[in-house]
Amino acid sequence: MRKISARRGSALLVVLGMLAFMTVSAVAFAAYMRRARLPSNYLRRATSSRELVKAALARAIDDIDHAVNDNPHPGLGSEAC
Repeated sequence: MRKISARRGSALLVVLGMLAFMTVSAVAFAAYMRRARLPSNYLRRATSSRELVKAALARAIDDIDHAVNDNPHPGLGSEAC
């Protein structure tokens, strides 16, 4: 009878050890993935900001083109006289 109870106790220790190892591994993996994701977030935000600036510049150039009515030299020529 004593050998059976000793085996049960050692099996419990093995299972608890494996469970603890898996828990520590999962927490370490989650922390690593969170840290590894930060540079991609920075890159995404930088790219998004750069594209927004390009769009704003294109819009400003288009507004200026419409304001001068496609006249390459506003204020010069027959209209200035």
